[in-house]
Amino acid sequence: PARTLDVAPLPAGDRAGLSVFVFELGLLIPSVLASIGLFFLGRRLRVWWRFTAAAAFALLAACGSVLVLDGVLGALTGAAGPLIGVGLAGALTFVVFVTACQAVTGLPGTGLAALVLVFAGNAVSGGTVPFAFLPGGFRQVAPWLPNGAIVSAARDVVYLPGSNLGHPLLVLGIWLAASLAVLAAVDLLHLAERRRTPQREADIYATPGTAHLRRRLTRQRAATLETASRT
Repeated sequence: PARTLDVAPLPAGDRAGLSVFVFELGLLIPSVLASIGLFFLGRRLRVWWRFTAAAAFALLAACGSVLVLDGVLGALTGAAGPLIGVGLAGALTFVVFVTACQAVTGLPGTGLAALVLVFAGNAVSGGTVPFAFLPGGFRQVAPWLPNGAIVSAARDVVYLPGSNLGHPLLVLGIWLAASLAVLAAVDLLHLAERRRTPQREADIYATPGTAHLRRRLTRQRAATLETASRT
């Protein structure tokens, strides 16, 4: 007869083994909500103020999630330090990605980020259905989304502490680096507009990057037409 071997027994507080999904979801939803609050509080400041606030929030979110799931519920135990590190990287990636979308399109960017992270990312995160059992296409994309990276990393540090976290951390690093690159590009647009009209600093920071690009293209088109009419 077949013999069952439990390589990593589940703790008493998580008999279903779903706490890593709860951990990821507990980082995602507050991060999206926090990014909305940071948008309204800091949209008239440089985008790096929101990034600094996002980093502080990510640390609080990670510590709070681990405190509840480990200390209170006893669901994810024995790896509080590494789990806080995973939570910090995950929450920071979530908030900065939403902030980057907002910097490009304004508040509607929150909807775009929610579509990617909440609806698509959560459905294929691997928390409830392992990657191997997902349909074709989803199975290939899921490991490269931040949701799946957080679930995989949290599962590894709690149940398989000797596992290699290279891939999950690489995924989070790619998403975070891409989001920071977008923020840097929008910040350069803001600085260029400030050099033209320094007295409108707050309004410039509150204007999405796409709006600045449209205005720049309009000015260039007008300058081209003016030059052509003179010649």
